[in-house]
Amino acid sequence: MQRLVQGDVGSGKTAVAALALAKIVENGYQGALMVPTEVLAGQHYETFQQFYKGLPIRVAYLSGQTKTSERNEILEKLAKGEIDVLIGTHALIEKDVIFAHLGLVIMDEQHRFGVKQRKALESKGESPHILVMTATPIPRTMALSVYGDLDVSAIRGMPPGRHPVKTYAIDGSYLKRVFNFMRKEMQAGHQIYVVCPLVEKSEKQDLASAVAVYEELRDKVFPDFKVGLVHGRMKGAEKDQVMKDFKDGKIKLLAATSVIEVGINVPNATIMFVYGADRFGLSQLHQLRGRVGRGSSQSYCILYTDNRNEVTQLRMRLMCEISDGFLLSEKDLLLRGSGEFFGYHQHGMPDLKAADIIRDAIFRGADGGYLLTDRKFAGSDTLATSYALSCALRKIQPDVIVAGRQAIDGDTAQVGPQVAEKLGLPQVTYAEEILEIKDKSLVIKRRLEHGTEVVECPIPAVVTVNASAAECRPKNARRVMKFKNAMTASEIAAEPTSEAAKMAASKPYLQIFEWSAADVDPDDNQLGLTGSPTKVKKIENVVFQAKEAKKLTADDKQIEELMVELIASHTLG
Repeated sequence: MQRLVQGDVGSGKTAVAALALAKIVENGYQGALMVPTEVLAGQHYETFQQFYKGLPIRVAYLSGQTKTSERNEILEKLAKGEIDVLIGTHALIEKDVIFAHLGLVIMDEQHRFGVKQRKALESKGESPHILVMTATPIPRTMALSVYGDLDVSAIRGMPPGRHPVKTYAIDGSYLKRVFNFMRKEMQAGHQIYVVCPLVEKSEKQDLASAVAVYEELRDKVFPDFKVGLVHGRMKGAEKDQVMKDFKDGKIKLLAATSVIEVGINVPNATIMFVYGADRFGLSQLHQLRGRVGRGSSQSYCILYTDNRNEVTQLRMRLMCEISDGFLLSEKDLLLRGSGEFFGYHQHGMPDLKAADIIRDAIFRGADGGYLLTDRKFAGSDTLATSYALSCALRKIQPDVIVAGRQAIDGDTAQVGPQVAEKLGLPQVTYAEEILEIKDKSLVIKRRLEHGTEVVECPIPAVVTVNASAAECRPKNARRVMKFKNAMTASEIAAEPTSEAAKMAASKPYLQIFEWSAADVDPDDNQLGLTGSPTKVKKIENVVFQAKEAKKLTADDKQIEELMVELIASHTLG
């Protein structure tokens, strides 16, 4: 199992983890739960002890602060199999942490761990099951789920009595009024987070710092309330004490850095105010927003930035309009890119290869694959692309050519029909289902604008599939194990000494056909840029505009009512 459990903060992911670990222990294996902070690890340890009260499940806690004698005892018991579930921080990936029979690895707040850290924990068992949990998957995780390498389970429900956090973006002109709103919330007995992008003021960056904001709020803005400060440079014990005081209600307003992104549960906190919101990613902002809204009172997230950049304004509007963490992560994927699937960059352009798509098709039942690659294909528009494909298909001579209706980048929906035209074959577009396969024809259901129709088409033919068609068949585990080392000739040549390359070179069924332009006998004048009549004349940025606007007067009462009720769902300012 390799599965992502996505659910917003407070949706019950911890309960899912506890049940999964209990099941793995029931089957004679050990489980590991790794979290990014000691505060959160300690909280999980206490929670799991309550979950497993009365059950024969032995739970231990390990962190960098664990005393040497206690640590040695834990490691000894772990190696002997006398500990069933180990909960901890990055301390779990140290070399001397050895499991007797690790069967399940769970990583909470998955977005806070790097590739090497996750691999280090996974390597402590022999192919253990992997369960990662987060409210906001990083772009690479989202991409892996899209391509089928990571199964996804989503928790959509929330505990009864919870209210959605109302979010809104402001600029500096509203700051004084926001402070008045904060005062009223604290007078009502509630607590507030104020988050800054920096610990201390920087000469290089004109950004709010936690220390400076803390001093201003403590001395000038809210001298009559207890104000606390927490950041990553504080000693662990000092930081834990501040967080405990905040949880216990002794501190009314907590100035902090993103160190509180994952932390203890404070149901009484109702406002999350973020300075320099444009300096945080969508996932971070959603995680911060998840720190409030944990009680029965209405909670608010206020994002403060004076940055008028178009992308910044778009991101702020997405935060105001979308409360679903998974949907936000999808938007983040589109904005930032997926990063490297097999490297360490967690955003940007991926290193996905065409051969990966072929291998995925083989895992799902395809008999084989052909990779058409050559520098001569560079710069191809739809016309040149369809010509190159038609040359290869003419050599393969398939009975049925199935393609997507359109790609997600250009959205032209031209390549499939152009291939049919160049091969002189009949075509069926917007195909939704093949109802019957006859000796010399196909019976196909097509999706139309106002319904469907059934057509019969002679073969050979080209069929382009609509998005409303059924999901692709899942990967077959036997085929994955058999063909996971399938490679093209260039992949084998790139790593000739690797075990996978040696295996692929020695077994013909693991070799993916790799054709250059010369292998399909084309007219070079119809390839690449030469064969592409499409010319780009102008590129314009898309300007996003608010769907509606509301004019406010300078009346404080009106503004305060607006702040309390948050009747605007769009970006203010």
